[in-house]
Amino acid sequence: MDEDSENVEMVEFQLGNFIVNIDSETARMLCKDSQMAQNYLNELRRKYPEAEASTSSSSSNVAVASALDRADTIDSPAGIPQKIWTTSKNQTPLDVEAAAFFLSLRKELDDKFRDKKTTNATLWQQISEKMNANGYFVGHGIEGRERCRQKFANLQQTYLKYIDRRRQTGEGKIEKPPFFDEMDAILGKSDKTDPVLILDSIPIENPISNDVGSSVKSTMGEKSIDLHSSQQKKTEKVEGANILQNKFLNAKTTLKPKKNDFYEKFYDLSEKSEERKIKQFDNMMELMKDESQKRHEEVMAMLRIMAQKKPTKKRKRDSSSDTD
Repeated sequence: MDEDSENVEMVEFQLGNFIVNIDSETARMLCKDSQMAQNYLNELRRKYPEAEASTSSSSSNVAVASALDRADTIDSPAGIPQKIWTTSKNQTPLDVEAAAFFLSLRKELDDKFRDKKTTNATLWQQISEKMNANGYFVGHGIEGRERCRQKFANLQQTYLKYIDRRRQTGEGKIEKPPFFDEMDAILGKSDKTDPVLILDSIPIENPISNDVGSSVKSTMGEKSIDLHSSQQKKTEKVEGANILQNKFLNAKTTLKPKKNDFYEKFYDLSEKSEERKIKQFDNMMELMKDESQKRHEEVMAMLRIMAQKKPTKKRKRDSSSDTD
């Protein structure tokens, strides 16, 4: 025994006709919380009905006090009822028993869950209170309501996964999950497991109906169809439904394009891009040639103008000729 358990102060506490040995902290909690005390008493009555019925209170109380140490629904040393469904692994027999009782309560309220007149939160609250009253402690208030809702959501997820795998692999190849029959009784006819197939109500016209002798006569908006034509239209509707179903069954499961198509499109785009670049380069070269030709013509024109305006040098006369 560890040091903490040795320091726990144990007291005798009376609940109804029961006297139990619990620690002082739990005794104070039971005194403050009447709902917790009532749940504790209900648990004692469920586990030890013969103790309350016995007229010998002393012997029955001693038996209850000693048996509480071995009870699998009472935490030691606190004495608080254990909550069920605390983990998805290592389910205890009490968890399995509580799940079966829980689904029976859910089945009873199935019509109310479907009619939408009562909120689901109210219905889950009713189920959690019934679970606590019958010794399957799920918690009080929002905690108990949410625990019940989450438990059903987990069972529903397991059920739907099994249904989906069974459609793919066929029956008999996978093992049924726990509580499959109970969940199937609740969800077996819902839209989640049996969706409604909606088909087009427009009849399919047959272009060769005249060849087989069917006749349609119209007078003042009323049509008279012979027996052969009506039977043929029924057959066409069935065939149209089968075609629609086969269309969905044979639908492709991928949108990835084929490699050959991808490469061809890539090459086409590359060729177009190269052609566009070559064309742009040719246009640029033509533009440069035009600019160069214009500059050459301008320079030549300027040279001609300058040559025309250049002054001529006058020849100097010798001084000797002047004196003579």
